[in-house]
Amino acid sequence: MLSETDQGNIFCDYFVNCAGMWARELGLECTPQVNIPAYPAQHFYATTGPLSQGVKGLMPIVRDFDAHTYAREYNGGLMIGWFEEEAKPAFEEQRVPKDWKKHLKKDFNHFRPLWEKAVHRIPTLKHCKNPELTNSPDNFTPDGRWILGEAAEVKNYFVACGMNGNSLQGAGGIGKAVAEWIIEENPNKTCYHLIYKDFLRVHNSRPYLQQRTKEVVGRHYSILYPYQCEYKYARKLRCSPLYSVLETRGAVFGIKMAYERVLYFDSTYKKGDKKPEMPPGTFFKPKFFDFMKEEYLACREGVGIIDMSSFSKIELKVDWKLLDSSKNFVQMILMYLWVP
Repeated sequence: MLSETDQGNIFCDYFVNCAGMWARELGLECTPQVNIPAYPAQHFYATTGPLSQGVKGLMPIVRDFDAHTYAREYNGGLMIGWFEEEAKPAFEEQRVPKDWKKHLKKDFNHFRPLWEKAVHRIPTLKHCKNPELTNSPDNFTPDGRWILGEAAEVKNYFVACGMNGNSLQGAGGIGKAVAEWIIEENPNKTCYHLIYKDFLRVHNSRPYLQQRTKEVVGRHYSILYPYQCEYKYARKLRCSPLYSVLETRGAVFGIKMAYERVLYFDSTYKKGDKKPEMPPGTFFKPKFFDFMKEEYLACREGVGIIDMSSFSKIELKVDWKLLDSSKNFVQMILMYLWVP
């Protein structure tokens, strides 16, 4: 593998992209390009300095999930940060600017309501009149999981980025896991749920990532109800030809690989009404249960048609001259796959 740098050409057997918020851009510089959908979000935290009613001794890290706030001791005072419900992408430029620190603004309108919630939870913050606000970008992925493992586009090209605000929790372990992965050529079993996924180009587009970043930050401190937490941003990017038809029938959509897929139909919907949306989540029987029951009974007792446009299509081409000796075996496979 050849890497061209400002220090000359570097030849290597393995390449590990752990470039943080520059990882996506570095992937785009490769030939072929490597999709690494990770984008920096503005991450705000404030420091109080020593407080008049000081923080004495060791203080545990405090997390207030309702206020999307965390706090810890810092130089005799507190450091308070947020994973707010609606965050801001760090940069609007095509690339992360070289002088990136000059492009980070201290948005006090965005900060004040966050600070007020922190004061409500930690009353001693009332004694801090001028907290020092810092805007420190952090890298986030479309689903809030690390991007870890070998890229699909280039063999021996490994990626370790997208810590989603959890860099200190995983950095040492990730380095060890990637090193073992390269040496043993097999991922550690504990890393299976984090393994590099095959992303589409749409996932790596800047507009998509900027939209998704607004939402994925706040998911760190949100209650995610099973199968009831669809994203609201970066939607309607991949749609079936039947999308508008299904929508007028009361379809409520979710997404899979950026593809809009019908989750269920609201049978009470009438043309001209506001388009139905998924109701608030619950750990009990979901509010859309009866709609799904209707669909199940309709398919079981009658006939159902399912739009499967979003499913993958596989085209198999066979060179019979090369596979003549195993022709019967290949024919059996093709029959099993329903390929004519």
